[in-house]
Amino acid sequence: MQLVIDANILFAALIARKKSLDIILRPNIEVAAPEFIKQEWKEHQEEIAKKAGLSYDEAMAFFIILTEKVRFYTPEEIKQEMEEIKDTIKDADDIEYLALALKLNCPLWSEDKDLKEQSVVKVINTKELLERIS
Repeated sequence: MQLVIDANILFAALIARKKSLDIILRPNIEVAAPEFIKQEWKEHQEEIAKKAGLSYDEAMAFFIILTEKVRFYTPEEIKQEMEEIKDTIKDADDIEYLALALKLNCPLWSEDKDLKEQSVVKVINTKELLERIS
């Protein structure tokens, strides 16, 4: 199964190391994300490491290992889809997630309730995803 994940899902996998991590690491799950998540990581890595109870170096190593499972897409790779949906999205921060899910024709995995209100792509939360893959 292919999924687009948002930053909060990826960071939850690093912090809690429970359901999200288990799902991402499943061999039958293909994970994609916009490249800007790497920048989000840089901006919040110390906070994430602290929440995870890891040293900076441990968190960085874990992030590198975890993101080897993620296929990152640049804005250029989803430019056409971003143009298609730009007028239908309320929150500009979400456009790359939705454009990537549209491009890949797959669900967006997110706990953001506001994303469920749009009709561009299917958005599923962790509980719904677990029900689907169990």
